[in-house]
Amino acid sequence: MYTGDLAGLVDMIQFRIGGWQEFGYENPMPDCKAIPPLGQRSAAAVTAGHDAVEEIDKLLARLYKLREQLVDELRENADIRMNGARA
Repeated sequence: MYTGDLAGLVDMIQFRIGGWQEFGYENPMPDCKAIPPLGQRSAAAVTAGHDAVEEIDKLLARLYKLREQLVDELRENADIRMNGARA
């Protein structure tokens, strides 16, 4: 599982989704591979799909932590400014 920064995690998710789609295209040009239909994807594609779900869950957890930290800092900043304005 990926443990780097958020941008790297998003890149990893994109790669895993590409694996789930077997690196095909939705509307391929004549010389490009199409995404295989569901039920016809390889075991490697299914594994990549499961890995993508795990990485998405990890990203969501990190985003929630980041959101919580930001909300706390915004509240603390507001408190400091209000107390400073009263002095």
